[in-house]
Amino acid sequence: MLDTQSLRGWLAERGASTNVLAEAETHYAVASSSVPIGEMSLLAYATKVAAGAAPTGLAVRLRGGPSALAERLAARCEVQPGTVVTGIEQRDASVRIELADGATVSATRAILAIPLPLQRRLRFDPPLPEHRRLALERARYGEVVKAALPYDRRLIGRLPELSAAGLLYQPDPGVPLLVLFAAAGAARRARTIESLAAVDWSREPFSRGSYLIFGPGDLTTWGLRLREPQGRLHFAGSEASSLPSYIEGAVRAGERAADEVLSAG
Repeated sequence: MLDTQSLRGWLAERGASTNVLAEAETHYAVASSSVPIGEMSLLAYATKVAAGAAPTGLAVRLRGGPSALAERLAARCEVQPGTVVTGIEQRDASVRIELADGATVSATRAILAIPLPLQRRLRFDPPLPEHRRLALERARYGEVVKAALPYDRRLIGRLPELSAAGLLYQPDPGVPLLVLFAAAGAARRARTIESLAAVDWSREPFSRGSYLIFGPGDLTTWGLRLREPQGRLHFAGSEASSLPSYIEGAVRAGERAADEVLSAG
């Protein structure tokens, strides 16, 4: 099994300094993983990079941010953002979605694309298969804080800059604004800084964490099975793709789930 505890031991046996481990923690946990490297699977990380993850940062940005895309898609849906789902019941020829206000929505098939921490709160009838129950029990969503900071152009050096405080970069060269992306331990420290605006994903009610990070053994026991349908219920979201934690993964999973529904008729 490829895990970070084995990596630490391998480095220590070869006399690697604590600085090497600290630099690895900064590069992977603070700038990408969102959990300490001792709690992440290197196999899962390597698999994600092989699938097309971009460790150097974003290649494409959406005007208005990813939320603008989600809002335009949601505008065409019967159930609007902010609606709380409490249960999913499958019958012989339909799926019934139960809402917190007592209403229900029925369809021939359904696609579930919400973070695993929120799926833990749903009632499933029939119950989920064993691998999905294990996923809901073990899934780990890391800590990330993203903060917008005003700046004086004369006081900054070369950007982007990666340090133990997080990744500091300038999204738009024409706007005097810096963004700090801080994950894992850096996220906890970033909560105390003053900023123009900040998002702490661990405290967002509709995510309950940043994004899925597999721990040692997770990928091979349940991680690769998150895309498997259960009856008339299909699964999307970045977790159910080869690029968990990326919006590209969510797009790929959405296309795959849509194809499943259309093929099923």
